[in-house]
Amino acid sequence: MDDYKVWQDVPAFRRLYNKLDLSLRLGYNCGPAGCPVTKTTDYVIRPVINLSGMGATAYIQRIEKNTDHDVPPGYFWCEKFRGNHISINYSWRKGQLYPVDACQGWNNPEELYRFSRWQKLDKVPEFELPSWIHETMDAHHINIEFVGGHIIEIHGRHGLDFPKGATEIIPVWKDTEMEQHMMYNEMKEWIFKANFEDADGTLANPRLGFYYR
Repeated sequence: MDDYKVWQDVPAFRRLYNKLDLSLRLGYNCGPAGCPVTKTTDYVIRPVINLSGMGATAYIQRIEKNTDHDVPPGYFWCEKFRGNHISINYSWRKGQLYPVDACQGWNNPEELYRFSRWQKLDKVPEFELPSWIHETMDAHHINIEFVGGHIIEIHGRHGLDFPKGATEIIPVWKDTEMEQHMMYNEMKEWIFKANFEDADGTLANPRLGFYYR
């Protein structure tokens, strides 16, 4: 299910798609455009709500204390977490939330949406979830993304869908299509799957698909 469908069909989930509200509820150092930061450091700048996915238009920026450094309207700043980027799928059954599977991703700090690899994990990590996680129950299936054990996003659907039997995915981006095709075609264990995604036209460099094995 796409995020816009969750927004339309599961009203109880709408608050969770507001990433500024989510960050405030989780106790993070964050604020909306126009609100000065509390200390000089690197911050993640993102749209407050982005139903197009892919982390589109998010970026990292160093901001000086007591300024907001022209954070665009409709965006917010949040402290930057360090550590592994983990995506976990959960499902609700009889009022209990159960982990389904998990994977780790590696992305480019210059282009946060641009992941170079996703690897399935043999064991689902155990991260502490907020007491209000029951608010996601109406979605039945959820995906939570963590960086360094900190929740950064909650979706009302499962996340990255690995092809059956696959344990590793290498995305193919438009600007590296030929280079990656040439490299992975020489490695016979890899299979290419077309899977176009441009986050509703907001990515100048869309994903064309991925290799998996």
